[in-house]
Amino acid sequence: MARSVGDDWAEARALNNIGFLQALSTPIVARETLLQSVQLGRSIGDDWAVADGLKMVTAAWYVLHDEDGARLAVTALEAAGNELGARFFLAWAETMAGYFSRDRGEFDLAHAAFEAAEAHCRHVGDPSTAGFAQVWAAALQADRGQVATAREGLLGVLASAGVAGKSLAVPEALFALGSIEVREGYPERVTDLVGPQAEQLRASGLPSWSAQLFVVLAMAHGAMGELDLSKQALANAEATAEPLKSPLIDGLVHHIAACVALAEGDLSEAESRLHDGLAIQSVANLTPGMLRSLDTLAAIFVQRKRSAEAARILAVIDRIRHQLPLPRGRREVEKHLALRNEIRDTLGTDEFDTVVQATATTELDEIVEYVSRMRGKSLRPRTGWPSLTPTERRVVALVTEGLTNPQIAKRMFVARGTVKVHLSHIFDKLGVSSRTRLTTKSLADGFE
Repeated sequence: MARSVGDDWAEARALNNIGFLQALSTPIVARETLLQSVQLGRSIGDDWAVADGLKMVTAAWYVLHDEDGARLAVTALEAAGNELGARFFLAWAETMAGYFSRDRGEFDLAHAAFEAAEAHCRHVGDPSTAGFAQVWAAALQADRGQVATAREGLLGVLASAGVAGKSLAVPEALFALGSIEVREGYPERVTDLVGPQAEQLRASGLPSWSAQLFVVLAMAHGAMGELDLSKQALANAEATAEPLKSPLIDGLVHHIAACVALAEGDLSEAESRLHDGLAIQSVANLTPGMLRSLDTLAAIFVQRKRSAEAARILAVIDRIRHQLPLPRGRREVEKHLALRNEIRDTLGTDEFDTVVQATATTELDEIVEYVSRMRGKSLRPRTGWPSLTPTERRVVALVTEGLTNPQIAKRMFVARGTVKVHLSHIFDKLGVSSRTRLTTKSLADGFE
């Protein structure tokens, strides 16, 4: 309507509102819509359209969890807020700065940013942005070991969100609280709290938030030993988040899938998943995620009788966690102490201490590179039937039965994209190029 009558002002505002909705549902599309709003606002001197358009552009990058993409938009938003003297926009710029700083492991920067954001919000009366800042500040408190304070803050946001104008932050609050409860050893608190919300957000077309809740639901089911339910939640997370290519969500999916595979005794699948997740987290500089992936990888190395490598990994992780600080949750501590004691018993105290001392100056990127070089160093052949992991053998069996990719995904509780990845690996290992040739080879070789 605005275009039909040449009303540039109304068109810029309409594009901004459309872009906001797209930012939460289809963020890649949103960026183009919002840039149109910004450009139109600049052409007619509408400073609000420009600044709010930049704000929503950063929101789109946040949904994608793309810090490199968000950086310029956040800087531009901060400049616009300062030029206009508008603390409303400065509040969101600080909130975004804190959000990405926390996931980089720069906790002091994140804390300062969240404090600044909350101060701006109090000044202008912006409960919505304040909700996000408070939730992520509480998650940061949990990262630093202040679990009781973090839990109290998150429960407070959830209890008052509807009347306090903080409803948009509820999915992030549920994700943060659910993650805390699983790591502290209370997964049973999570399923009823998170499950219905995950389904509702997926039905509402909010992929990032619903995927995050499916992730924490998978964590909870896995911690309770409900592996099929964990895999189903992971499949939902993976399928929902697939268009986003979010390194935060994808890294978590790989990590939890590795934990499930480890619980099922499939070390090869678990190790492969962890390496894939670690590669994603490393590129995106997700420090806490990398540390947790390395923790689990060390546990696999112990089972593979590679205790010296595990000791080196844990020594670096422990030092960096202490420096941040990023203490383990109560449940994580129990597992870590058992693993550390097993390594020490295997190596002997002297050799264990020697390994720890040798890593005194090893940085996180060095240990990530170290374990990446070790990928694939196992007794499993690279080609032929013996090279297949148990999961890949299951896929071959289902293909031979005549099941389609969607049917295999449903049977195995994984996303369709995961089936495609498995098939690609299978084709390479067996030297075939199609499902038909795979089936023929399977029958001819008497594969079971």
